[in-house]
Amino acid sequence: MLWSKAQSFTLNNDEKIAYYRQQLSDVTPALFDKWQPIVGAYAHDVRIKKMHTRWGSCNTGARRIWLSVYLPAYPIECTEYVIVHELCHLHHANHSRAFWQTVATAMPDYQQWHDRLAGKSGQLD
Repeated sequence: MLWSKAQSFTLNNDEKIAYYRQQLSDVTPALFDKWQPIVGAYAHDVRIKKMHTRWGSCNTGARRIWLSVYLPAYPIECTEYVIVHELCHLHHANHSRAFWQTVATAMPDYQQWHDRLAGKSGQLD
């Protein structure tokens, strides 16, 4: 799967991880360029790693965002949601009501992408 579409080739697990990493690396600059002005927060660094229990994380002090290498298995909107979610942590370092209002203001349809990811393994931080 790539961005929730079946692929016509077979990869072993290591190849799949490398493929997902490259695909995510290719799209993240444009997605951050799109969403940072909307959220009004800017990350200094974006990195990708194998995360089995989270879709993303944010170090607010370093303004560094980590994305799960497994995101390309889901629709691209899920990756956009994770980016918005983590950027909103640069405003609110918690999951307060104000945090969720910031997420909803930036991405009014976030709930469907949140729910899509919540139905699978992994959680957001």
